[in-house]
Amino acid sequence: MSSTLAHFLLYLICFRSVPASTAEKYCPNDGTKLLECCPCCERPILTPFT
Repeated sequence: MSSTLAHFLLYLICFRSVPASTAEKYCPNDGTKLLECCPCCERPILTPFT
């Protein structure tokens, strides 16, 4: 049995986060693409409280 960690998409301006499994890939307020991973190390965002 493999365990899959949930990951999130994040918008750094307003700190909005959504599960990566959602269809939302862009900020509904200004249309900016949500981050799929850390811009420094490119690891997935594993918590919405980043």
